[in-house]
Amino acid sequence: MIMSRRKVAAVVENGAVMPQSLLIDKDINSNRLVVVFRNDRLEGDDGELGRKLLVPYLEALLRLSEKPRALLFYNTGVRLLTEHSEAIKLLSKFEKEGCELLACNLSLMHLGLSGSLLVGEISTQEIMLERQIKADKILWP
Repeated sequence: MIMSRRKVAAVVENGAVMPQSLLIDKDINSNRLVVVFRNDRLEGDDGELGRKLLVPYLEALLRLSEKPRALLFYNTGVRLLTEHSEAIKLLSKFEKEGCELLACNLSLMHLGLSGSLLVGEISTQEIMLERQIKADKILWP
């Protein structure tokens, strides 16, 4: 067995020993739920059904006791933050509750939507990747 020269404190939780170093960045009261939208609809073979499911999904997400810390929008998902989105009022509620709404700059530029955001903010890949790395849970609807 290889032992580290650095002494690591351990915590027993549910019968398992966890190194203290793994617990340092974990705040019991923290909420690091991140939801990633890659499309302007929920994933699936039926695009029309995916569009119909999106608003009820967001409504259910708003009712959760564990609210997301961030919603990330890539690819055609950035359309959800623009004037043509049926979900704009719901997304505005997320923002008012302190949820970060981040839109991929490259996706916005490619789709010609750079000046079209009604809610959220334009973000870089690095910032969006950081949100995912620090997340406790990531949902990809």
